[in-house]
Amino acid sequence: MRSVAIFIIFLWITNTGLAQLDRVRTAFFSASSSAGKAAFFRVVNENDCSSAILLAYKGAATAMQADVTSSVSEKMNYFSMGKQMIEAAVKANMSDPEIRFLRFAVQSEVPFFLGYCGDLDADAAVIIQSFEQGISNVKHWFWQNAMVTMIVSGELSNLQEDSLNKFVKVK
Repeated sequence: MRSVAIFIIFLWITNTGLAQLDRVRTAFFSASSSAGKAAFFRVVNENDCSSAILLAYKGAATAMQADVTSSVSEKMNYFSMGKQMIEAAVKANMSDPEIRFLRFAVQSEVPFFLGYCGDLDADAAVIIQSFEQGISNVKHWFWQNAMVTMIVSGELSNLQEDSLNKFVKVK
C-alpha cells in the first residue's frame, strides 16, 4: 500500500512538472511582442528554476527583458544576467537539446555587437543530432515550433537547414 502511495505522489509530481514546463514553453513561443516578453518573464519567475531546463528558460526570459526596457544600463543588466543563466544551464547539461535550442534562439536575436553569437553552429548540431538519433520527439509541438524558429532565423548553414526541413511537418 505504501509503495502505491509513493507511486501516485511520483506521478503527480511528474505531471505537475510537465504541465509547468509546457506552460513555460508556450509562453516562450508567445514572446514575440513586448507584452508577450513581459508575460514570458512573469511565467518563468512564478516557477521554481531548480532544474537546468527551467534555468535556461529563465535566462532566455531575462535576456528578452533587455528588449522591453528603455534604459541602456537596464538593457545590459538584463542581458548579462540572462546570458549567465543560459550559460550555467548549458554547463549543467551540455547535451540537452532544449537548453541548446534556447541558447540558439537568444543568440540568433541578439545584436551582433554584443558578441553573443559564437555557439549557433554547435547548438544547431546538437539539436539536429538529437533528432537524427531519436532522442527528441520531432513530432512534439515544441520541436516543430523550435525547428521553424531555427529555419527562419537565417543562422543555419544550408546543410543544417536541409536537415531540419526533413523533420518539419507540412501544415
